Formats: sequence, structure tokens, C-alpha cells
Amino acid sequence: MMTGLARGANVYYRGYVIHEDIKTIYYTIYGKRPDRIELSYVSNFVDAMQWIDRDITGTPYESFTEWPEIFVNRLEVSNTVY
Repeated sequence: MMTGLARGANVYYRGYVIHEDIKTIYYTIYGKRPDRIELSYVSNFVDAMQWIDRDITGTPYESFTEWPEIFVNRLEVSNTVY
């Protein structure tokens, strides 16, 4: 369980935490509450977001350009109000 983090920024993205260990070099991804276990590490912030998106969907999408296909004909997405 994650009890505290060293210096660096924390970004909360889709329920996960992306912790900036070394800016632009090393980011650690922690899971959802309550445990927030360390899941993976990547070399940049965009890779961290894509890793989380792939983990959520359970599919091997490689880039954000493929994402519109995921949401085609999804009622809960089409009715979302922002």
C-alpha cells in the first residue's frame, strides 16, 4: 500500500495516480483506491495515460487515434453531459 510519495508531482487520472519520479524520464503508475499498489512505470506522461486507458478498456489499443472506435454506439457516452 502506498503510504506517501517522495518529491515530484502526482496527477490523478481516471482514478489512478501518475507519480512523477524524475521529470520527463520516469513516471510510476499506481492503482485505484484503497490500496494504490504500484502497477507499472513508463518513460513519459503520455505513455502513462495510454497505459491506464489500455488497462481500463482491457484492449491493446496503441494510440489515442484508435479511441473513437471504442465509443461508437455507446449509449452512456452519447448521453454524457459535460
